[in-house]
Amino acid sequence: MIFWISLPTSALAFHNDSSYDAPNTSHLRWTCDDGRFLQDSSDRFLHGTTLRSRSCNNDEAIIDRRGYLYKNERQVDRWPVSDFKLSKNGKIYYRLKRDRKLYNEKGLLNSGTSSVVLYLVSASGNVVYINEEGEIFKDGNLLLAGTGKIIKGHRWPVTVSVGGNAIYINNYKDIFIDGKMLNRATSKVSNFAVDLNSNVFFIDMAGRLFWNEKDLYSGPDRVQSIALGPKDEIAFLTSASRDNLHFKGLRFSAGVERIVDFEFTESGDLIYQDAVGKRWKNGNLAFD
Repeated sequence: MIFWISLPTSALAFHNDSSYDAPNTSHLRWTCDDGRFLQDSSDRFLHGTTLRSRSCNNDEAIIDRRGYLYKNERQVDRWPVSDFKLSKNGKIYYRLKRDRKLYNEKGLLNSGTSSVVLYLVSASGNVVYINEEGEIFKDGNLLLAGTGKIIKGHRWPVTVSVGGNAIYINNYKDIFIDGKMLNRATSKVSNFAVDLNSNVFFIDMAGRLFWNEKDLYSGPDRVQSIALGPKDEIAFLTSASRDNLHFKGLRFSAGVERIVDFEFTESGDLIYQDAVGKRWKNGNLAFD
């Protein structure tokens, strides 16, 4: 997921997208190893807005009211920028308003012949990005995507792991990690999640669940949705008529009803809802 702050002059992209597929690790986005809390900010003035971001290394990046980008009080580029990201370790990436291509402090990054429409930065400072042609790149290098392209649907089918791996699905529903295809040619992917160690969990169109290239669950019921628990354990919901939520080797129940949705709280509790609207918490009926 890529987050934006809508502002009058420029859009500030948050400095780190690494917790994109790790739902209970929001601290990875905002907190440094020493516990310091980071968040991008803005200062509004009469004729514009100053946008500011800090790294865990005490770097500071600012877009001023004219749209110029500075890092540690040094102007990064002589042209106005449209947005930027500052990673936790202080690497900065940005797009210029004039060409919408991607740059770092050393200059232009390869994006083929067209501009960049999405870029994601990992906690380790790697950048993964897509151009207008649907080609995907990592740190200036074109990645393989079979014979397909990366096409936006209701969301972009791409993420970057905490360790900097690019995970993405092409328009033929094949899934890749850094250019390596994980699914079988006959098994097309419908959804995926990535843990903190860059393990990829995905569901194929037949409702089977895979862990990287290994078959994790293949029936008798179809897997419908997945999520990662507080310690990266995989939880999944199947099409069974009852007891259809699987987590840590257990099947969670909602009595005689089918479970239709579930999520983890930031504290690690497993919350789910049954077909008649009742809410459950860690296997017990909960009262709102």
